[in-house]
Amino acid sequence: MDRAELLTLVTESRARLDATLAQVADTRTTDISLYNAWSVKDLLAHIGWWEQRATDILTTLCSGGAPGDAVEFGDVNAVNARTYAQNHDRSLTDVRESERAAYMALLSLVEKTPDGDLFDDKRFAWTGGRPLFTWVVWNTYEHYDEHLIELRAWIAKNRA
Repeated sequence: MDRAELLTLVTESRARLDATLAQVADTRTTDISLYNAWSVKDLLAHIGWWEQRATDILTTLCSGGAPGDAVEFGDVNAVNARTYAQNHDRSLTDVRESERAAYMALLSLVEKTPDGDLFDDKRFAWTGGRPLFTWVVWNTYEHYDEHLIELRAWIAKNRA
């Protein structure tokens, strides 16, 4: 993978997410409708948290720091629950603005981070032999596409 392909995958997937979200009326964004517990607003806060996490990892590593512990697979549910609790009562406008800012910051970093930092799997010991762009993949297009399945199903169900 190179930067152009990564940016294409991220922006195309983001366009699919944005187009799907545009189908949800603001008045429905707080309905508890996804995963039997989340609203669309909660989903946006969740996505934004993970985008910000990826941004923080890239920024910290590229500036010579260590981002702290990686979130292990078993910890993801705990992180998601904590993120839900911290963001559930925020306004839709605030959630949208912070999520969009997190996405734009991550996209900007992908555009300007040197190729060696993004694509060299040996560049940062913290990544455990994975190239840094992997964190972008996990927290953008793979993540968007994962949640689009549930979101589209909810939209289809609520149109009928």
